[in-house]
Amino acid sequence: SDVCSSDLRKIHESLARVNKNNIILVGEPGVGKRSVVYKLVKNLENKKEIRSLDLTLLLAGTSLRGQLEEKLGQVLADLENLRPKALLFISDLAHMLDSESGASAWSMLKKSLDKKKIQIIAVSTPKAYKNLLTKDASIKNYFEAIEVEEPDSNLCLKILNSVKESLEKHYSSHNLKFRKVA
Repeated sequence: SDVCSSDLRKIHESLARVNKNNIILVGEPGVGKRSVVYKLVKNLENKKEIRSLDLTLLLAGTSLRGQLEEKLGQVLADLENLRPKALLFISDLAHMLDSESGASAWSMLKKSLDKKKIQIIAVSTPKAYKNLLTKDASIKNYFEAIEVEEPDSNLCLKILNSVKESLEKHYSSHNLKFRKVA
């Protein structure tokens, strides 16, 4: 079976729903939440426009009140006009509610989600997700939380074997070679 296949199946099922069709992958640091997203991107690359929102980059140069909202409004307007519906990846959703400007950005995202013109996939640690829920319980109305577990040793070996050639090629100047491990 494919690496992350059960997580991907859950994500595809959630994305296909009419309501609550946004996803937040919840897992401890290092369990592979971003890997699941990258695998999803590969699966959807010819079917859906996928964009990544870097909140830090968006906040850069927004010293005056309203500048973040203006920048985000422009990004959302562009995304809302894409057909088929765009999928927006947000890697730092938990940080969004940590500041006044972030809370304003979250409010704008909720309006786009209410219009059902975009979909979001985000990642979070369990602790950050719990904090998100205490700051805004409506997150549960918008997002399906999918728990990403640490892979077992068999899955780890499959993952390593799937990237073996690319890692050896990337580190060829260091003469890196993987041995088969039982």
